[in-house]
Amino acid sequence: RSMIVRLQPPIDSPPPERDLALEGLRGLCALLVAYAHMTISAPIDPGYMPEILRINFALPSVIMFFVISGYVIGLTVRGPATQENIRHYCVSRFLRIVPIAWLAVLLSVSIAPAPIKVTVANLLFLQNGAKYPFGISLPVLGNNMSLWSLSNEMLYYALFILIWKYAPQVRFVVGLVFVLSFAYLFGFPRIFCTYAYFFTFWFAGLCIAWFTKPAQPDACGSWITA
Repeated sequence: RSMIVRLQPPIDSPPPERDLALEGLRGLCALLVAYAHMTISAPIDPGYMPEILRINFALPSVIMFFVISGYVIGLTVRGPATQENIRHYCVSRFLRIVPIAWLAVLLSVSIAPAPIKVTVANLLFLQNGAKYPFGISLPVLGNNMSLWSLSNEMLYYALFILIWKYAPQVRFVVGLVFVLSFAYLFGFPRIFCTYAYFFTFWFAGLCIAWFTKPAQPDACGSWITA
C-alpha cells in the first residue's frame, strides 16, 4: 500500500527543531569529501602526488549528502504547494546555495581561467561529466571537480516543486526513476540516466522525512535500558 500513497507533506506536523546529530553526519561527510579532494593530483600542480594517503570515501559521502538533502527538504516543507509557499521555498534555496556557489566558481576561475562557456555553465549549475544530447559538453571546472554535485542538487530542488505541487503516487516516481536509470542500455543519453540514479537517493531521503513518524521525546532503544 505504501507504493500507492501520494507524495504530500504532513501538513499538520510543525517543522522540527535543529537536529545536531544530523548536522554532525553532514559535517563528517563534508570532511570525507574534502579529504578525498585533498589527496588527489590536480592539473593546477602536477607535482602534487599525495595518492599514497588517499582513502576515497568521496562518492559514498556525496550519496549520503543527497539522502540528507532530500530528508531535510522533507522535514522543512510542511505546507501545501501554494504560490506563496513555493516562492518562499525558491528564495530560501537561492539564498542558501547560489551566492556561495558562485563565489566558489569565480574563485576557481580566477586561479585557473576556463572558457567562458564552461564558466557560465558552472554558474548556471549545468556542469556535468557526461555530455548533453547532440554532443554538447559542459564540463565541471578542472580545479574544482566537487562542483559536479551542485548540478544534481539544483535539479532535484526543481523536481521537488513538481512533486510537491502535483503529489504523484510513490510507485509512479519510483517506476519512472528506475526506467530512466537503466535507459542508457537502450541508447538514452547517459547524462539523464546519471541524474535519475542519484535522484533515487535524494528521493529516499524525502520519503523518510514524509512517511516516518517522529520518535517520541522519551523514546529510547532497548540497548540503553538493558
